[in-house]
Amino acid sequence: MRIECKKTTELSDMEIADYCESFMRVFPKHTRTIEKFKSEYLHSSTGYSYHILLKNDDGKIVGVYSASPFNYEIDNKTVLIASGADFLVEREYRNDIRNVIGLIRSTEAYLKENGIACLYGFPNEYSYKLNLSLMKMKAVTPLDTYILPLKI
Repeated sequence: MRIECKKTTELSDMEIADYCESFMRVFPKHTRTIEKFKSEYLHSSTGYSYHILLKNDDGKIVGVYSASPFNYEIDNKTVLIASGADFLVEREYRNDIRNVIGLIRSTEAYLKENGIACLYGFPNEYSYKLNLSLMKMKAVTPLDTYILPLKI
């Protein structure tokens, strides 16, 4: 197992396709196309996002933590913060806690190295406890989500 840290613009076409396939193996009710991937991760304030990739011995992506950066103004100073987007590890690789901890530690280091002042997220029920315990994130508030359908 190895971990690689890359910006969206540094990913090969094969890595993007592999990422999408891994996403759909973890979330079989959701689709992730290459076009959707690029739309989500290339349209940030920097023109790219950050991806921490967990690869197996064959070089296939089996886990990932992605974060999308954007500018935020604090006390008249612009800082770069990131929204955690995808955090996943394929089922057969979850039993080894080193895979999850490796992703988390590499994410923290890579984002800090790239000038990210803050990482926040909206974790699902599975990763919520990991975000609190392993990443030392703090729960700020519960969030009620409302949806306004534009086309029914």
